[in-house]
Amino acid sequence: MNLDLPRCEKGSSGKLSDEELLARTIEKALKTKKLAQSPNMTSSIKVETSIKVEDLLDQIGIWHPYPLFITFSMAFLWLLSVMPTMSPSYMAPSSPCTLDNCSFVTVQNEFNITKTLIDPGEMTSSIFFLGNGILGQIYAVAADRIGRRPVLIASLFISGLSGIGAAYAPTFEIMLIGRFFQGSCFTALTMINWVMCCESISFSGHGYASVLFGLCWVIGYCSVSPLAMYFSTWRYVQLATSVPCVLFGILMMFTLPESFSFLVAKRKRDDLVKWIEMASRVGNEEIDYDADQIVDMSSREEDNESLLQTLKLVLQSKLMVTNTAVETFLWKFFDKIFTILKY
Repeated sequence: MNLDLPRCEKGSSGKLSDEELLARTIEKALKTKKLAQSPNMTSSIKVETSIKVEDLLDQIGIWHPYPLFITFSMAFLWLLSVMPTMSPSYMAPSSPCTLDNCSFVTVQNEFNITKTLIDPGEMTSSIFFLGNGILGQIYAVAADRIGRRPVLIASLFISGLSGIGAAYAPTFEIMLIGRFFQGSCFTALTMINWVMCCESISFSGHGYASVLFGLCWVIGYCSVSPLAMYFSTWRYVQLATSVPCVLFGILMMFTLPESFSFLVAKRKRDDLVKWIEMASRVGNEEIDYDADQIVDMSSREEDNESLLQTLKLVLQSKLMVTNTAVETFLWKFFDKIFTILKY
């Protein structure tokens, strides 16, 4: 649509006439309409939506006591999860001790397991990862449906209680069942907690969090050897690596909040307000926010993509494919190194 509008120029007095003011108003209205019809308008709104949540987390800051508590709590789960993962190196070693002063009672000693072509005692470790492979993804899906917090707390109790049951198992088979369910929580206690941490702190704090997570993993890894040296039987080692999960689960029931981004994505306004108010009280500072605006802007995003659609988006990005391939290689490489060092 073309309109021949009079050119808006100032008269000799320096002021616009009524006709010129009307023409300028119509011109601005047409520009506004054109912008609203632009295909880039939707993307502009989405960009602003994604910034709003991050802006609030930036306002809270990475050194605020509340996100610090979440970060340290989630990192500590790596310490708890690595101990039952590595404990079979001492509970059921592939090579029996031949020294005269070997007093540690292994799984093979206790249940009179004889090594043939395959050592059944090594199932103590294998069954752990089998449980993770079969049931581990269920926890991840549940975390997207009902929340990170309930899945993490449930995983702590399942892991701890299953491990305690394995420690008191009267037979080798029952012990393996306990280890199976304990291993099923590995994904929840190593991946969901990392996701929850990243969703509850500013992006600028992700690097610091990754260092802390790695440090906790190393501490947990190195703590298994002193436990095996202190205790005289595999049962006590199994018990010592399982009880902390139950104790920490009880603590998390009363202190751990839900993921901030999860509350926003699920439009849980009341819980979002409680999260922010708690952060304000813990930090003893006022936080400027508008919960209605955050939830309203989040509702404009289309977040109902299926798993297949998400995978297609990942495969279409060369950067994502490259990063995934490199990450997979590093995991397998270091897993092989750890396996060699273990034996």
